Amino acid sequence: MKKIIASALTTAFVLGAASTTFAKDFSDEFSLDGEARYTYSHIKFAKNAKSHPSILELRLLPTYRINDDFAIKARFTGSWDINGDDTDGEMNFLYLDGNFDEYNFKAGKVPLVSIVDRNPMSGGFFDDFFTGVEVATQYDGNFDLKADAGRWNEIKDMVGGNHVTYISGEGVYTDDDERFTAGVGYHYVKNRIIGKNNILTLGGSYQLSDDWNLYGAYAKNTDANRLDKAYNIEAVYQGANPDEPGSYGAFVAYRYVGAFASPLGTVDTYRLFRDIKGFDFGGTYSPMEDTLIRLSYLHGKNLINNDTSHVFVARASWFF
Repeated sequence: MKKIIASALTTAFVLGAASTTFAKDFSDEFSLDGEARYTYSHIKFAKNAKSHPSILELRLLPTYRINDDFAIKARFTGSWDINGDDTDGEMNFLYLDGNFDEYNFKAGKVPLVSIVDRNPMSGGFFDDFFTGVEVATQYDGNFDLKADAGRWNEIKDMVGGNHVTYISGEGVYTDDDERFTAGVGYHYVKNRIIGKNNILTLGGSYQLSDDWNLYGAYAKNTDANRLDKAYNIEAVYQGANPDEPGSYGAFVAYRYVGAFASPLGTVDTYRLFRDIKGFDFGGTYSPMEDTLIRLSYLHGKNLINNDTSHVFVARASWFF
């Protein structure tokens, strides 16, 4: 009991001292961004597999800047499934973000984003969160390098088993005019259920004009014998900016997404169902400041039984 009381008093003293030290600067160093979004989806993955999720979300993104080089960043999401009348809340990420000369360092629960094709519309074939460490740097002004290592337990929640080991490395070359990029990556994913997975990725982009950009990406799981590849070819016209009312954009793409090559990504039309291929097109529009509307429609086949698949997603977002 004495040890418990002593530990409690010590903890209270440390927290009290820290709060006294930082209280006067806290309001200056703390910032909060947010997004309220409503998403409606109409999904037909197979002949007898249909769903119509209708989700309202509130996302809060606090940042506490410790000094010029270090910050603590987080994202909290609350969601309401309107059809099922279910609510949920979670902390998506919480990490320390630091800079050491030309290196950026992240530690904690960190956003996991593939950068090989530099596509702002799709987020790549790897886009989620993992718990571990990320180190990134730029070399010679033209090469961006990134390495991740830790646990990717969101996959464990999908497939079961013990924790999922995740290791990756990516590099992207950008030419001096910033019109052309080429990237390569390696991802290692392993646990008791899914076994060992070595996934190689390639990507690139080209700015055709001031208004048009072309993106491409390919992923191959060298250890899987089915659903082992994914590729994406996408043309993007302009793009809506919530800071610029009246701005708009459009995109058209062909996507082929096998689950063992792309376990999780953020393209609206295949976030929930991976094993799908087809043409995906849509657009974005900002009707007023801090507002963004996005529509997406995919028509194709699922890769398991070749049934026709349709996915329509409509989203309205308000930023603050």
